[in-house]
Amino acid sequence: MKRVSVSLVGVLAVALVAQACSRPPEEKGAEHAVESAADAREPLRLGGHERDLVLAEMRLMLESTEGVVAGLARNDSAAIEQAAARSGRRAPGTIDQELHGVLPEDFLRMGEEAHGGFDEIAQMARDGASSEAMTARLGATLHACTSCHATYRVEVTE
Repeated sequence: MKRVSVSLVGVLAVALVAQACSRPPEEKGAEHAVESAADAREPLRLGGHERDLVLAEMRLMLESTEGVVAGLARNDSAAIEQAAARSGRRAPGTIDQELHGVLPEDFLRMGEEAHGGFDEIAQMARDGASSEAMTARLGATLHACTSCHATYRVEVTE
């Protein structure tokens, strides 16, 4: 029975993430609504190479999220730890120090929250935390991601 409830938590987490990602911004709530004619989010003005670095890091965090959810569905603590650690604060592939001078402080703070969340999930998996606790932490980590995406948009300056 425990195996079924853990798998159910993982499947539910995947379904919630998929649903949230599939809805247009205007359906996600007024606080995240964006008019289709004008994107009111703050622009991150980046060169093409800088944009590529930022987007690659975002994809890495999405891949980590996928791995954490898959590990939760299988009740596989080692897989959860490995997936989460890939997006931790000191993991290779995180924002280069050269970009810290280019990116807004609030953007960096939200990124630090997200990376810290992945570090905490990895530690929770090592410590044998419950799937429910790790799923809750993943939800809080994803909130940092969605807050950042609701605040900023990438604009290439080259």
